Amino acid sequence: MPIANEICNTFKTGLATALHNFTVSTGNDFRLGLIRGGHTGTYGQASTNYSQITANSDEATVTNGTGYTAGGQTLTNITPVINTNKALVDFNHPTGVVWTITETTPPASLSVDGCFIQNFTASGAMVAIFTLAAQLNPTGPGATLTINMPAVGQATSLIRLA
Repeated sequence: MPIANEICNTFKTGLATALHNFTVSTGNDFRLGLIRGGHTGTYGQASTNYSQITANSDEATVTNGTGYTAGGQTLTNITPVINTNKALVDFNHPTGVVWTITETTPPASLSVDGCFIQNFTASGAMVAIFTLAAQLNPTGPGATLTINMPAVGQATSLIRLA
């Protein structure tokens, strides 16, 4: 099933109703989560809530180990800015968002097709869905999976609203 690189429609309507707050000190808790390899759902612009991913059992898990927390990792907000009439929304993770596998029974593995950003404060309201260029499969104790955040900029920010 496909995963599209899209800002979710519920995020757009959530902006108009003040559902999302990205400011550094008073902002919402946004989380980056992973969609498992071989997922069964279709995710993209029409995705509305984190519960859709869990209902399809499509959230990533570590086989024979630990290292992934359901719901994803908390992102560090950067207060949005305007650059040449575009609102830029980003998160501060200069070394990326990293998951490290702890093996309980060999071989531990994590298979990932995509990722999502949800607003945990707003009961899992979906912000965006991203596909990966290739399925990621870190395997073994201490293996890591890193999702790098783009640099802040008009052409590179994670979320750009014109």
